Amino acid sequence: LVPKEDVARTLSKTTKATMLFSCTEHDTYSWPGHYTVVLASGVDGVRTVTQVSDAWSRQPGWSASPPSVDGTYTSVRFTHADGRNLKLSFDSRDRSLAAVGTSACFYLATYPLNEY
Repeated sequence: LVPKEDVARTLSKTTKATMLFSCTEHDTYSWPGHYTVVLASGVDGVRTVTQVSDAWSRQPGWSASPPSVDGTYTSVRFTHADGRNLKLSFDSRDRSLAAVGTSACFYLATYPLNEY
């Protein structure tokens, strides 16, 4: 989402999903995921959120809400036509940039998994 040189360090990320979320459609599920980094000194986090929002809203199938500000948080929500969704937020207190989201809903019985 952001250039590597804009990241000071990675705080956390999903490397293997350990749970599924139930979707509203019967017997469907989605995978959650997250990634949190600390932006490097001098990188404007609010501008970064706005730039990512502008870029992703131009990608086929994606739409983005306008960036919103709530205290120290600036965030934007992205949705894809297939049901994927993502929230990107910047916290100015600790310069963290977090992306959290879920996959599109799928039927577990037809999903190609190596393990459950």
